[in-house]
Amino acid sequence: MAYALQHCIGCAMLCIVIAMVCDFFDGKVARWFNAVSETGMYLDAISDFVSFGVAPAVLWIAVNQPGRTPVALFVACMYVLCGFYRLFRYVRTHKDTKETASFTGLPIPAAAGIIVGYSIASYYGKPVGGSFFSLSLLVTAAFLMVSRLPYYHFGYLIAQKDRRKLAVLLGVCGIGIVYFGAALSVFIIFMTYTLGGINWQRLREEPEVELVK
Repeated sequence: MAYALQHCIGCAMLCIVIAMVCDFFDGKVARWFNAVSETGMYLDAISDFVSFGVAPAVLWIAVNQPGRTPVALFVACMYVLCGFYRLFRYVRTHKDTKETASFTGLPIPAAAGIIVGYSIASYYGKPVGGSFFSLSLLVTAAFLMVSRLPYYHFGYLIAQKDRRKLAVLLGVCGIGIVYFGAALSVFIIFMTYTLGGINWQRLREEPEVELVK
């Protein structure tokens, strides 16, 4: 976040991407070392809020809204608040639930991935849409985070070897990257998950438990 404020945009993007990789493995590492605790859950939520809530919003303003209009600032604050609510919902409900194959609502790292991916594309000369599209993208990501839509846990698909769903998601990502170029790769990956990762089977059923991180 500090890098974005100092106009070192590339470093800010890299830091958020590294945070996504670390976030994917932190829970697994904690379980491997039998170090799972309530304190760790709170620390994880705080780090997620900073890395995937506040930092992407600051990056989005720095790259896509250089004028810092009141509307842009309002939308960025709304995104941060939605990210906070989603993590609060996770902390509130996670204690008495078990992990399932689905998340409730778009995971905050995926929402951040959309924003960071769009910012990378805009910064490196592959802009997608204009200012209105940029604002709409942030509003949509914020709405999906606090929605009740069930999203597949990508790690679950790998563990269960659901090759059909994985092949479709990876195939769409590959075609998009080849067609649009590397600058749009991060944006395409997370947009593919956002649009294609909804667990429609669970959506038609009554959910037994929820996993909202």
